Amino acid sequence: MSKAGKFLEEFDIESPNSSGQGHSESHKDNPYHKLLTEFGFKYSHSTPVTMVDGKKYIHHTYKNKYNVAVFKLKDGDHWIWDASPSSASGFRTSGYTEPRLREYLSNLKKRKKIS
Repeated sequence: MSKAGKFLEEFDIESPNSSGQGHSESHKDNPYHKLLTEFGFKYSHSTPVTMVDGKKYIHHTYKNKYNVAVFKLKDGDHWIWDASPSSASGFRTSGYTEPRLREYLSNLKKRKKIS
């Protein structure tokens, strides 16, 4: 098996595209999944990532009018969320607690930035 194939298998990516993005059932295991779905976000895809130092993680993307990515480094002790209006916007808000994500999403909803 190729190095890339082994990496995708390690993260359980189903039907990956040429960038390795695809569906991973593990997206349901992150602590923000339920909250994101409560606010109308839909799971889009998962992306396996290898950092410069060799650490690996899987990045789960949820979409509404904004994008929210959720990830945890393999040796990390907490999940991180990262939100933006679009991947190219340059505006990002990140955090690692559910109360902060709820506050952020509530404010977006009040301002009609998400449906």
